[in-house]
Amino acid sequence: MTSAAYKLILRKIMETTNTPPLTQPYSSTIDIAIKDSIKESNSKLYGIVVDRFVKQEVDRRADLLYNFIAALAAFKKSVINKVSKPDITTYSPEGVATPSFSAAAFQAKEKAFEKLNKAENALEKALTNGDNQSYQTIESLTKELSPSQGQEKPKDKEPEVK
Repeated sequence: MTSAAYKLILRKIMETTNTPPLTQPYSSTIDIAIKDSIKESNSKLYGIVVDRFVKQEVDRRADLLYNFIAALAAFKKSVINKVSKPDITTYSPEGVATPSFSAAAFQAKEKAFEKLNKAENALEKALTNGDNQSYQTIESLTKELSPSQGQEKPKDKEPEVK
């Protein structure tokens, strides 16, 4: 398209749409508009960057909570169920059997329930406070609650919560 034809088309468009005449060629006007938009986009960019960092931290915390809840469920299923059962049976003079705990089993039960309470309190604190320290505690407790054999749980399974 020639420059004369371009000017004629622009004049006709301006006459029919009542728009002021362009002082620069169309492509330059677009360039200026783009540059102006970029200059004015600082607040938008700031928000986008902040949102990305927030999303990254929220995703990290969600993963921590998910892994913690899975470890807590496994701990309840294996350890708590195991230590909650008496390990010895005593008999009365009449021959009545009474299940009871040995001293070692009783201590193991107490320690397991202390660990369980500590874990549940840490979960509650992380969910209510939301501070970084709470999530660091969750991360360390996840390692404590996980089996010591170093076996990792499959990540595609949902944690079983009772």
